[in-house]
Amino acid sequence: YAAADAKLKQKADARRALEDLIFDMMDDESPAASSKKAKAAEEAELWLQDEYDEIGPEEINAKYRQLRALCT
Repeated sequence: YAAADAKLKQKADARRALEDLIFDMMDDESPAASSKKAKAAEEAELWLQDEYDEIGPEEINAKYRQLRALCT
């Protein structure tokens, strides 16, 4: 059970990090914030809600890196 628990924890941690980034992007009201970032954040949120049961932490982390790249 330890391996399964560790995998669930990884997935939950990845989800939490992605959700934090999504909400930060959606709340960003600075002049540098673009509608492209907000749209990408909304799409990522929908993707996470729709696909969460079928994806693993690797896919979630990949989406996190993709969104993070838009912030730089």
